[in-house]
Amino acid sequence: MDYHIAKGDEVVWMDCNGELPFCQPNPDHKKSKCKECVKRKNKGLKLLNRSVRRIPLGRIDKNVKVLPDVKNIEELKKHKFDHLEGGLGTVSSLISVVRDPSPDLGVYGDIWKRAYFSTYNIYVKAQNIFKEEYFDRVYIFNGRYANEKGILNACQKANLEYFIHERGRDKDHYMIYENAMPHNIAAFKMRMEKMWSESEIAEEDKYKIGAQFYTEREKGKIQSWVSFTNDQNPDVLPENWDNKKTNITIYMSSEDEMASISDEWRSPVYSSQLQGIKMILSDCSQGINFYLRIHPNLMGVKNKELDELLSLSYPNLTIIPAASPVSSYSMMKNSTKVLTFGSTAGIEATFWGIPSILAGVSFYRGIGATYDANSHEDVIKLIKDDLQPKDKLTAIKYGYYQKSFGEKYLNYKAQNFYFGTYKGKSIYGNWFYSNVIRTLSTLKILLYVKRKIKKFRHFLNNRNNLGKTLVLVVISSVIP
Repeated sequence: MDYHIAKGDEVVWMDCNGELPFCQPNPDHKKSKCKECVKRKNKGLKLLNRSVRRIPLGRIDKNVKVLPDVKNIEELKKHKFDHLEGGLGTVSSLISVVRDPSPDLGVYGDIWKRAYFSTYNIYVKAQNIFKEEYFDRVYIFNGRYANEKGILNACQKANLEYFIHERGRDKDHYMIYENAMPHNIAAFKMRMEKMWSESEIAEEDKYKIGAQFYTEREKGKIQSWVSFTNDQNPDVLPENWDNKKTNITIYMSSEDEMASISDEWRSPVYSSQLQGIKMILSDCSQGINFYLRIHPNLMGVKNKELDELLSLSYPNLTIIPAASPVSSYSMMKNSTKVLTFGSTAGIEATFWGIPSILAGVSFYRGIGATYDANSHEDVIKLIKDDLQPKDKLTAIKYGYYQKSFGEKYLNYKAQNFYFGTYKGKSIYGNWFYSNVIRTLSTLKILLYVKRKIKKFRHFLNNRNNLGKTLVLVVISSVIP
């Protein structure tokens, strides 16, 4: 915002003062959180080099007639109102809150209905604003959640340019996506190739930077998000591991993160990881040992699909729970092959010289770094065939992009992904967050405690989002 202020642009802030019945940082709409958020917002706006015009959301329409008549999560995903993909945005928010890729709408009726009211109202109000005055561009966070989806779809209907902001390569960088979602696979591939081909860095140095992405992940270094392997022992393999046998490690993804993005992320092979694992184990009952690594990000998560995964019983299957100290990287480097449904582990395996089978969708699908399956029959054939590791170059390009994307913050100083200061000032609304939590965060105590008490994960996730307050900023150039 200060960047545009410095250019002489007029900055307009779309203002929520607690009217929205739902937002991602405060899904239960607790008044105390709304109060904290408003305080933080007002404190932050005062730190700008010039005051900005604020457009309040105003009264929220909670007429139940606007709610979609749907029976299940798939019907809700497909629901649209005018240009509003309100169903998809609502599902994205719901799944991220409850950490369940197939939530029961009856059980979570209160949450999803409030989320839909929010996306609907933002969409309608944004349309009215866009009819009254012209804006050159709109800034939105992330773009896939309910509230953000409302403003994004309103921009698309009005043919306005929108810029989505998200995390960059590390805590000190941010990324802006022009008229595209961060999750757009085709756009990602174009950015990756462009960054590699247009870089003025020597080829040898680019290779080193790309390789660094993988070596840092192995060591548990925090990059664009927190590391999930810090509590693993790098020297530990499963007790029944036998290097004389064919060992295939299956790396699960956090399916709730993929279940609500777009059809582009719909797997061409399986409807779910659970279905895929069952079919694979049924058709590969002998001669191959499978090790299923539950993603550490699922530690403390409880849902029907995960419970069913953990209860799978096959003679050649060993399940490694999310909290297990067994090293994901020791298994990877000792595996005959690696199989993923989209996990970053798939392209990491290629870097470490292990044949990697992709049975789902990922940013790296189609770039030549993995053996990409298009059917269950493809998966079984790839499992049984004698595969050679793919060329590392595409994995290096991927790593180079991951180590290089984004712009450095100018005025914001991040302590980690959750806390920081703007122009040297804390922007938290109360003394507790401004001092106690910030101090614990600086000393890295907070992240340690969070890893150790994952059973309170849902509670913690709500607070993790405090650093991601919904910010809908509209920018219009000043006409002389």
